[in-house]
Amino acid sequence: MSGTPAKEMLQTELDEPLTDADIVQVAGDGQTGFFRRTEPASTVEPGDVLEAYNWGQLTSGTWIKSLWLLLVPFGMVNAAHFMLPGSPGPKSTRSETAWRAVAEGALRGFGLIMTVTLTVTAGEALIDLVAWQWTGLPGSGTEARFPDPRGWLIGGLAVTALIPVAILMFAGRRAPAAGEPVAPVAAHPSKGLPGSYFSEHTHLTDRAFDVGDPDIPTLRNLHLAGCWAVLGVLGFSVLGSTPGPTGTAHGWSRAGIVCCAAAGFAALLLTTFIGDPHRQDGVTRRKTIRVIGVVVLCISLGLLVCGAVAVALTEHLDPGAHATSPTTPAGSVGRGFLPGTAGVSVWLMVTAAIVLVLISAAAAILAFVTRDVYTFDPFRRYLAGLTGPVLASIGGFLGVGFGAAAAYGGRQLVSAKVAIGHHLDLPSVYTRIAHAWGITLVGLLIVAAVLAVWRMARRPTLVDAVRIAHNVQPAPANPSASTPTSKGLRRRRDLTESMIGRVADAWFTARVKFHIQWIFLGFAALGTVLTGFTVAALWIDQIDQQGYRCEGSRGPDHWRIVGALVSCNSYAGPVFVAAGSLLLLGLGAGLVYLGRRSLADSSLRRSVNVVWDVIAFWPRAAHPLVPPPYTAKAVDQLRRRIYYFLGLCAAPDLHITSATCTCAVAPEPIRRVVLAAHSQGSLLVVAALAGLRLDPDATPPAVPSDDRRRAIRPDEIAVLTFGSQLQFAYARAFPRYVNVDLLGSLGRIFDIADPDRSRWISLLRETDPIGGQVFTTHRTWDCEVPTSSRFTATGKIPIMTKAVPDVVTASGVRKCGNEWRLLDPAPSDGENEVRKPILAHSGYFLDPAWELAIAQLKT
Repeated sequence: MSGTPAKEMLQTELDEPLTDADIVQVAGDGQTGFFRRTEPASTVEPGDVLEAYNWGQLTSGTWIKSLWLLLVPFGMVNAAHFMLPGSPGPKSTRSETAWRAVAEGALRGFGLIMTVTLTVTAGEALIDLVAWQWTGLPGSGTEARFPDPRGWLIGGLAVTALIPVAILMFAGRRAPAAGEPVAPVAAHPSKGLPGSYFSEHTHLTDRAFDVGDPDIPTLRNLHLAGCWAVLGVLGFSVLGSTPGPTGTAHGWSRAGIVCCAAAGFAALLLTTFIGDPHRQDGVTRRKTIRVIGVVVLCISLGLLVCGAVAVALTEHLDPGAHATSPTTPAGSVGRGFLPGTAGVSVWLMVTAAIVLVLISAAAAILAFVTRDVYTFDPFRRYLAGLTGPVLASIGGFLGVGFGAAAAYGGRQLVSAKVAIGHHLDLPSVYTRIAHAWGITLVGLLIVAAVLAVWRMARRPTLVDAVRIAHNVQPAPANPSASTPTSKGLRRRRDLTESMIGRVADAWFTARVKFHIQWIFLGFAALGTVLTGFTVAALWIDQIDQQGYRCEGSRGPDHWRIVGALVSCNSYAGPVFVAAGSLLLLGLGAGLVYLGRRSLADSSLRRSVNVVWDVIAFWPRAAHPLVPPPYTAKAVDQLRRRIYYFLGLCAAPDLHITSATCTCAVAPEPIRRVVLAAHSQGSLLVVAALAGLRLDPDATPPAVPSDDRRRAIRPDEIAVLTFGSQLQFAYARAFPRYVNVDLLGSLGRIFDIADPDRSRWISLLRETDPIGGQVFTTHRTWDCEVPTSSRFTATGKIPIMTKAVPDVVTASGVRKCGNEWRLLDPAPSDGENEVRKPILAHSGYFLDPAWELAIAQLKT
């Protein structure tokens, strides 16, 4: 099972690809399905059934999903919600519960700020650059194209207000519905039904994980309310820019701005304090919360309409309300940027910085309170449990970059239609953001340089390790008949010196993933510091009463370093501003290019949207405008298929007796289901297993039972994972959902302590940059006798053994207990000269060891 197309999963020979005509869908629907080959593969034994389950259409199926790339920052904030540290089971201390509520509330508030920021940056392009500045520039003569821009401003406000609505329509819809609920996670003693065996070890079995936060509709309304309230501020700001003795207009402007700000602040408070999404509340409270959300939404919409009316009633718009900044070429003309845009952007950044500090503080206290949870190496939490705020800060920094890219891209597009000598201006906040991204580019180059130096230093050791793993001796300096061993080994393995170097480089690249948390931490820290300096510099601009124009800092001497670190000089100024501007323009152009290419290229769309295989696994919690999660539907279908093949009822709580069961079952139930899961599929398998009706102590009966409502026996299921991220990614970044206790419980059921009897085998490659080990750690790979530490779960407490010698087979497969390290590139059959290409994360089922693993699991 994988997000890979079914015709690739069912391929058994590297040089014999399948076509759509070679496969047929036997179950599922248009988005997900189970597929079989029209002609059985030669490797499938009689009586066996080979099926491929594909859910890729849920994350990359249609052309519109190619636009989901723009929502990655929102997805990061939502995923950060599930990274927060804590206890895995239903029990938690009062202190943990309190600080979790603070951290989760702050994350929801941060998500709202990001949505509003995206809307404001879109408004910068549509309302400010086009409706305000471009219409004020001279056309063919000396007069402004449109001396009265009120119609344009109202249109810009309307179009911008529809942007979050459009996001809600194409990405914020409801999650794909599962079938008839399996509901295996709650015990039903009155009906004699066993509950989930794993519920005390993971929150994957929570009902809220399947259905998501019931308050998501209210969160959508609050996000729309926040966006519309801020746009109302822009409308009333235009009214306040009228010249002359119109004190009444200025008074109405201030009153409107205060009301809009109050509505936006109310939306933020309600979003933050809406409550724990995992609680079990009554219908009355949910309806009350939903009514409050609708009321705030209506008030914000009314204020937005009033702001548009204020623009329409403004008789004299001051073309010099905001003079052009020093970035404007001498002698150019124009209105300057729109009143209110700079102030709104600054206040959004200030609020985001404060909320981000609150998230970090609450998560740090929560990590301290739960510091004794999961200290078990190699399942220790990344960054001591602070991956949540780190990912949220990266998402925020990336979201600001996306917004600034839209602003700079809009400026470039509109400027192409502007005569020479005329200029479109941006508030200094965008130029300071460009400067910050210029510094970020330097950080990226430094990381690349460090990795390059590290690679060069490690390459000789890795080359030796590759030679040992592939049983290839160094080529002699003067080949002769007296050195047959080295020549014979190389000829038999057919691995050239250049190929050895490429394999060593692939090994190094694959090992970078084990240090990715430090790279994330570095960029999160850099982004946070730059955001802080940017906010401070903009605040100095306000103190100096410069109207957020890019004139540098005239504040106290000890503040001038702040302005230097986040400068806002022109393109011809510091190299950081120029580099950042080019980077943002390139980012915007790249997003547009990927979006357009993905519309027609389904293969590229699948590659681009692979990020959603990870992010969209988690239900909506911190942000309501992320693409719909696919977990509920995919896990439900997978569980149902397991029950189908075993001839069991999938929903015994709905069917009182076996005779009344209407669940689909196989005509001839099979003895054992082998679940082969690739990459993200391994997480889906764990989620499915955690929710099955499973009796860990059941043994095969002397007489087969015809009770379709019975629990599954452990001997009826086997698991093969390959290219998995269960240990190095999910167990360390999402410890409340995948952890050592859950894997230990599964390990005891599948006898992982006995390599010969284990019904769970994990395959990995040293060249895989995404997947890794599940049950081993500290594998030596540069010595003649390889050893590894193995995860065992024979007792109640999982332990990691000391270094144990591994078994290396004649074909080069290294067996570390129930974890097999495959050679890559692999010989076609383990011995022949012809080798397969480096497959890295793909094509595990094409390896000769695949059939050996399947054969062991079947027996």
